[in-house]
Amino acid sequence: MNRSLHTFSRRQENGFSLIEVMVAMLIVGIALPALMYQLGTQMSGAQRLRDQTIAGWVAQDRLVQMRIEAARGSVYRPGVYNGVAEQAGRNWHWQLQVATTAIPGLYRYDIQVASAESPSDSLVTFMDYLAGVPTALTNTAALAGEGT
Repeated sequence: MNRSLHTFSRRQENGFSLIEVMVAMLIVGIALPALMYQLGTQMSGAQRLRDQTIAGWVAQDRLVQMRIEAARGSVYRPGVYNGVAEQAGRNWHWQLQVATTAIPGLYRYDIQVASAESPSDSLVTFMDYLAGVPTALTNTAALAGEGT
């Protein structure tokens, strides 16, 4: 009889009880969905940040193009313009709104960029001011610069 008690006590020391296993499974069952939710949130946040960065590049490219055109004497007139640009292997929709200001010849440019998958969800909005330079003044300034 002593022998059977000794064997039984050794079995208790070697493993977990059913209640301990069930409590461990309950903890994992509660923690795992919360962890998966947190991971999904972080991944969607990283994707949104990446999209905003690329959309910012598109807006900056468009503003630089407008500055180049303004230096050549071509200025967008007040109104709304739309276009599509390719950046990072994806298409991006941009919308340019040109408005006059209180200063004659100075225009305000607001550009919004959205992904092609969600064109109504603007990712970035940039704003710039450009002065319209008449073509005759631009050519005169270029000629004056060549002589020096």
